[in-house]
Amino acid sequence: MEDLIRKAADYFQASRFEEATRALSEALKADPDNVEILLNRGVALGLLGNYDEAIVDLTRAIGLDPGEAALYENRGNALAGKGDFVRAVEDYTKAADIDPDSATIFLNRGIARYRLNQSAAAIADFTRALEIQPDMVEAHRYRGAAHSQSGNTADALEDFSAVVRLAPDDEAGYFNRGAARFAGQDYAGAVDDFTRCLNRHPDYPDALIMRGAARTQMDDVQAAVDDLSAAIKIDGKNAEAFYQRSLAWHAQGNLLQALSDVRRAQAENPQDRRYAQWIEFLEGKR
Repeated sequence: MEDLIRKAADYFQASRFEEATRALSEALKADPDNVEILLNRGVALGLLGNYDEAIVDLTRAIGLDPGEAALYENRGNALAGKGDFVRAVEDYTKAADIDPDSATIFLNRGIARYRLNQSAAAIADFTRALEIQPDMVEAHRYRGAAHSQSGNTADALEDFSAVVRLAPDDEAGYFNRGAARFAGQDYAGAVDDFTRCLNRHPDYPDALIMRGAARTQMDDVQAAVDDLSAAIKIDGKNAEAFYQRSLAWHAQGNLLQALSDVRRAQAENPQDRRYAQWIEFLEGKR
């Protein structure tokens, strides 16, 4: 059995989770009540996306050792993977009660609460995670997202700035800070951040779209059209890219192109009411 456990550990190290699961299943035949093996197989199954099977293993392990925080935390991860964030919060809370000094537990509970649109509770969890581990990039990232969710642009900017300070090559950090600056109407700062993001990921259509939108707001219309055309070249079905280019064409006084693009946006995503409203507005100006 020890040889199987060693093999499973090697498979984990190599991210070969299917092989790890098989090795741990063989080990469980020799010791079916081994909590550590059940935990590890549950984790491997969760990483493979087999959340229901992971929950079965972790629930059995909890029955054998209800005082182990990692069991609740990892069952919470499996529940979150399924989208059951309410029950995930319950498990993370049990884990936090057992191990109140684990930054990861508070991070994970915060993410689940963020997914439930519980911004204030999520921010409290991310703040606790950062008290335990001040350089935790993901806690800053998600706390910034939760601040944005609650409309607090200034605090979101602080957190996203911490992300790029701690991880200066993190393209998502620049994108998120750019989005927060855009929301705060700092369009020049937004352009700078989206440019930094694109320097690291040149084919990122969302960054091109957001930079184009910011440039439209700055009356740098041709540069906006260029950005949005580049985004459309990467993703020819991106409704938002066509819509934002329509806004840029309108700012340039080109009503025909503006109408053509917004109609294409509506064709790609007919549920977005902005497109019908913009079509009505443009047709009224012809």
